[in-house]
Amino acid sequence: MAHCFRFVLGVLLLTATSTADTEAGRKFEIQNDRFVKNGEPIQIISGGIHYFRTLPYYWENRILKIKAMGMNALETYVPWNYHELSPGSFKWDGQQDLEAFIRLAAKHDMLVILRPGPYICAEYNFGGLPAWLGSSVVSGGGTMKLRSSDPLYLAHVDRYWNELLPRMTPLLYSNGGPIVMVQVENEFGFIGIEEGQDDTYIRHLVKLAKNALRDDVLLFTTDPWNKAWAGSLPTNNEVYTPGWFMRMGGQENRLKDAWGHDITIPTVEYNDGKLEPYLHWQPIIQSYDYDAPISEAGDYGQPGIGPPPTGPPNKFLAIRDMIQKHTGVELPAVPPRPQFVAYGQVALTQQGTLLSQLGNLVTGPGIYSAVPKPMEEYGQWDGLILYRTSVAASELNGTSVLFAGSKVRDSAVILADGAYVGSLERDGKLAVVLNSAAGKVARANEGNNVTLDILVMQIGRSNFGRQYDLKGLVSGLVTINKKPLKGWRVFNLPLESLDALKLPVVSAAAAPANTSAAASAAVRAAAGPAARARAQPQPARPVSLAAVDPVRAHIAEELEEAARTGAFPAIAAVVASDGGESCPAAPAGNGSAAAAPSPAADGPTFYRGYFSVNGSLANADGVLPDTYLDIGNFDWAKGLTFINGFNLGYYWPQIGPQYTMYVPGVLLKACNNELTLLELGTTMKANAAAKVAFTDKPDLYYRPKPASASTLA
Repeated sequence: MAHCFRFVLGVLLLTATSTADTEAGRKFEIQNDRFVKNGEPIQIISGGIHYFRTLPYYWENRILKIKAMGMNALETYVPWNYHELSPGSFKWDGQQDLEAFIRLAAKHDMLVILRPGPYICAEYNFGGLPAWLGSSVVSGGGTMKLRSSDPLYLAHVDRYWNELLPRMTPLLYSNGGPIVMVQVENEFGFIGIEEGQDDTYIRHLVKLAKNALRDDVLLFTTDPWNKAWAGSLPTNNEVYTPGWFMRMGGQENRLKDAWGHDITIPTVEYNDGKLEPYLHWQPIIQSYDYDAPISEAGDYGQPGIGPPPTGPPNKFLAIRDMIQKHTGVELPAVPPRPQFVAYGQVALTQQGTLLSQLGNLVTGPGIYSAVPKPMEEYGQWDGLILYRTSVAASELNGTSVLFAGSKVRDSAVILADGAYVGSLERDGKLAVVLNSAAGKVARANEGNNVTLDILVMQIGRSNFGRQYDLKGLVSGLVTINKKPLKGWRVFNLPLESLDALKLPVVSAAAAPANTSAAASAAVRAAAGPAARARAQPQPARPVSLAAVDPVRAHIAEELEEAARTGAFPAIAAVVASDGGESCPAAPAGNGSAAAAPSPAADGPTFYRGYFSVNGSLANADGVLPDTYLDIGNFDWAKGLTFINGFNLGYYWPQIGPQYTMYVPGVLLKACNNELTLLELGTTMKANAAAKVAFTDKPDLYYRPKPASASTLA
């Protein structure tokens, strides 16, 4: 999707308007400006499902839900960086098994519109382009012109599409599969006209697609209406969004006035899922919440997103009713809503600073670098990167200025001998005056050198346009008090595995027992009105809302009452308080006491805890109910979350608006689930009482920023 246009027009690029009749009379074509399938006119009503944002276990469930909503097709992007992990190294199985996803669509008689890029936007990291395109170790890396006819760029595109498209050929409709159309590039009109139409690039992609698929395959582009390429296509709105995404630190966005129009929606953005751990800049919230009719958790009865009470109670049913009205097609029964369980609180008693764990996360002394370079130059695409050098203690005091040369990308914490002395942000200044802790470190090391660490977090690459978005320290010049710092050791921290962490127990206090949903509500009620109010799925609405949206007004009244009484309704079965009697003891802390953070430690810190749940709640497949990790009702600022080794991504309640993280039940087990947080802010410090909670409700809604939220680390 474009960042400023909600509605985009699809335009065909081909002169051919039909697929050949090669598979038992199967034919999808265009006749007289209409789509025709096997000789019969067809109106394509599709829903967007991003297989790369949904775990494979849930693919079929989501396909069945959009079919029940009235869709006869689904569309999906294909992110290049999701499949070609490094040049020439491809992954097509497991979560990346695109063919299996498309076969599931065919199993349920759903047509497929494939959108393979190579650039996709999709509010996805770097718009789906691989980060390694920016590395100088790659042919043309960092210098080739992206999304253009630059031969160096096209060489990488050709390698990718020549791997991808032949896999799709057997799945074309004319070959017996469900794929009826294939998109070329995405929203190229936004840059093509402004910078001169690079028709050589688009024509190269068309030729490549025809050669790899079929010469008569239906290809199209998606462009703003006023920048579209000439072609032939029935009236087609390729992307219609029933809402809009939310940025970190922003408010929810909603489209409120579509319900008054007697229209059919050709394509509905359905999927709210977001399972990639790293986002894009400016970062969208981890859930990719589009206020869609079906949520990231597969729910379709979310409160407050439906039309007035004269119509259906939510968008899912409203769209279903509208499609049924306009098409007259009898739709499948509405599937049941998913179950969510409030698994209760979890104490995170095993703790250790990131610096204390550096030797467990990285082998060797790091990579020597005369000056700091972007992370791509060290062969790293995602995660964190640590730059280390030494400075004379005499250079550190309460007025010392560290200059980064250019904006850090994206967020940096500065440590002197492990003590927090400052931070820098991409949307902030180029320099920072180190805090008073720098002076204390200097006095303790008078006459000696001090280790200076700059930990940079890659939050996500820009998803729109064609610019590179390199990460880390990108200028090559870092100074302190105007003196250049040289001779660095660089440590790549992609955090792909945390198995080697050795975290000691800070407190011997037992973790609190998992509580039921009702008990969890009591805990929130005891926290006071302010905490209760910000725990709600959305802010209470004024009474005047009833005049324009009675349904949401009624919901607001219920939430306001719940905030007063603490009586949050439980929508799932109560979890046994012991979490399962047969569970063995949770793994004990395995680090030395010396590695534990002292109460004064304030650098980035790992927190780990274990929790068990009632295994009898599992379904016939042995999968436990979904839940939401409540990160917003405690003192966390910003960091990364891992459950049983799976990276859920960034939490950032310090700026909002997302305060819970969706946890798919397929990631859970009955006994001793491991929960690890890497807190990158400075609000927690070492805390024997550090904890989080699992709740049965999402909280993705805006709250006013506190005054302290002006800094992000």
